[in-house]
Amino acid sequence: MGSLKDIRKRISSVKETKKITRAMNMVASAKLRRTEDKLLSLRPYADELIELIETINYHIQSENPFYAEREKGYPLYVFISADKGLCGAFNSKITKKAQELLNESSECESVIIGKKAKRYFDRNDMDYINSYIDFFEELSYNDAKKVANFLSEYYLKNEKIKEIIFVYNRFKNTIVSNTTVEKFLPRKREESGEEEKKVYESEPDLKSMLTYAITEYLESEVYRIMLESLTSEHGARMAAMDAATDNAQDMIDNLTMEANRKRQAEITKEISEIVGGSNALEG
Repeated sequence: MGSLKDIRKRISSVKETKKITRAMNMVASAKLRRTEDKLLSLRPYADELIELIETINYHIQSENPFYAEREKGYPLYVFISADKGLCGAFNSKITKKAQELLNESSECESVIIGKKAKRYFDRNDMDYINSYIDFFEELSYNDAKKVANFLSEYYLKNEKIKEIIFVYNRFKNTIVSNTTVEKFLPRKREESGEEEKKVYESEPDLKSMLTYAITEYLESEVYRIMLESLTSEHGARMAAMDAATDNAQDMIDNLTMEANRKRQAEITKEISEIVGGSNALEG
């Protein structure tokens, strides 16, 4: 350890760092509450859309391409990371899972959402067909719509794509998120119950209504998944900054103790020199 002056400078520096980590923790906490509210309010809407789609399917028995299973082909993975760091293992969990899935697949394609995943793919010369960044600072439904429209059109145009799979951190609670691998397309048809479903009258027809409802559902699903990831990111950053604040305080305590020991040693040395000088004069 350096001189007492160096230790005091270090204490001052760590105190400033602690102020920053505490402020970042508070910001992440506020953002977490907002995105969690949005996520919870979106889920009932998605449930109603599913009910509408299954009801129309029940009556017209339409063969929609988004529900048709493909026997041949390979997966298209959509990897979602954050645009920023300082959120613990949030981003590394996604890149680690990406590497694992891509190693397992003899053939596949990828779409990237988030700067951290894009940087990982670029640094390791890994291919992807499209990427989206700078969505998560102010995530909107239109951002999700762009992604959903691209994926839907790409899926319909490319029969070689067997399925589209999202890989993201799913929000569980403020300190826990699970890395999730979730099929996006084709959609799984829900089993219809025994009780008769409602009948809708629509203009121009039920088939058109079904197409619109499915499009809306796919967009809301992408938005929901992106909100899950964003909420998890805020939770991870809040936990990481809380741990960093605690570590900074521990470091301050240790440095303060070391400074006190050095100061005490200096005082003892000064007293010894005074006593020694006094004894020399008396002698």
